[in-house]
Amino acid sequence: MLSICTRFGERFGFFAFPKAVLGAKNVLSTNGKGGKRAIRVYPAWDKTSSKQAQTTQQWQLTCFVEISPRKSLDTEHVQRLFNSKNS
Repeated sequence: MLSICTRFGERFGFFAFPKAVLGAKNVLSTNGKGGKRAIRVYPAWDKTSSKQAQTTQQWQLTCFVEISPRKSLDTEHVQRLFNSKNS
């Protein structure tokens, strides 16, 4: 599991990326092949302009949790992320 916290002004959230997801997206190396040295993350509040950034944001948001006093926390989503296989 790779966790990344992000904040912009009053907005706060975190990504919880299972290793299997990062391997499938070639972010982590698998069997010594592939992998990256850096990753850009796009939280829900980011407005993406390029097609590549939009595609990346789309799959990343499945691993994103926004924490807000105005919204209730989706605890089932959080549990699924942290209980996923290969986390």
